[in-house]
Amino acid sequence: MIRSSDQYIECMADNQRIALPIHGVQEIIRFELFTPTPQSDPQVLGTISWYGNTLPVVRLQTNQATNHTNERAQISATARILILRQHNQAILGLYVDRVCRIATYPQHLWIATSTYPWITRCVEEDYTHISLLDIHCLNHTFGLTTTR
Repeated sequence: MIRSSDQYIECMADNQRIALPIHGVQEIIRFELFTPTPQSDPQVLGTISWYGNTLPVVRLQTNQATNHTNERAQISATARILILRQHNQAILGLYVDRVCRIATYPQHLWIATSTYPWITRCVEEDYTHISLLDIHCLNHTFGLTTTR
């Protein structure tokens, strides 16, 4: 029996495979232009309007050599924004290079990690490292809130 707590949306972001709990993703939308946010964390690309709410858009930068200047010229046709939710409220948009699949990983396969504060666990599948993102930690790390 497959439990929803074992289902994840796998994506590629900054040349790494990541997974998010399926219940934490409200919607997946095509990449759209965002409003830049001056003097914010470099990983906060800006904000978008989503159903009347202003949501920050984050692009996780795990490769320190990645340069996000001239960002709009680098966006691919497969880029998406995952609208993440916490306590049934949309909290932020997460930019990903592409959405790969919905995968099932039982809880016992995940092992603890501490590479980045928003990566809580990882799993190896077919020699591929997949990092599990913690949505609550993402929200806390970037100090993001929604505007209603």
